[in-house]
Amino acid sequence: MYEDYLEVFNKLVSENEDFILCTVISTTGNSIAKPGFKMIIHNNMIVYGTLGSAAIDNAVLNRSININEPDIINIDLGTGIDDYIKMDTTCGGTLSVYIEPYHGRKRIIIIKDPGRDIIAEAVENLSRLLGFKILIFSDDSEPDSGHYKIDDIEGTEIGRNDYVIILTRGKNDVRVINKLAGKRPDYIGLMASLNRYKSDMAMINCDIDIECPAGIEINAVSPYEIAVSILSRIISIKNKNMVKKQYIIKND
Repeated sequence: MYEDYLEVFNKLVSENEDFILCTVISTTGNSIAKPGFKMIIHNNMIVYGTLGSAAIDNAVLNRSININEPDIINIDLGTGIDDYIKMDTTCGGTLSVYIEPYHGRKRIIIIKDPGRDIIAEAVENLSRLLGFKILIFSDDSEPDSGHYKIDDIEGTEIGRNDYVIILTRGKNDVRVINKLAGKRPDYIGLMASLNRYKSDMAMINCDIDIECPAGIEINAVSPYEIAVSILSRIISIKNKNMVKKQYIIKND
């Protein structure tokens, strides 16, 4: 059982998934649950373990999916304690469960042309302030710079909790989009006009969803205003609260 727990836990961590670990930390009365019982919740479903019974599992599931920080859920199994989750059971006693949300790393992936890009700099600086990890691809990257060549995109794992911003100004758009084929980040935004977008997509043979222009419409002008627009869109997606946009183009 313990090996199964580690297998599920490590798999979710390696795949950069969000999940919730629930652990019984104390019990009183005659509940079958014992300290150390574990349950893992992923995508609002129980994917491993039990806390003692289906009724307890479902009560904790329903309460924990809205918890974003570590917390303790207390359950009343028939003793009548105020402020505890009440369950109709003959066990008697109480049950306390420690809720540990695990959040996959959130990365901003910036893909840009060689040379200085003041919008890329603004996006990078603001992203760091917001707590995102940063990954930059540009063909002028040096081996020890911490950045990567555009050709390295193909061999980089890009998926859940990744947000891609393409700032390649036209000449590298198609090359970059082709290298993103088959990857499923939570967001891909292209900084371009609709005409350029349509021209780019006419040369693409892969199935990929791209928002163009990237960001929400706030009449942004300066580099930091543009960065705010893009990151506002990403934050809305990360927090699952989509902001209305004038148009979202998808390649069907």
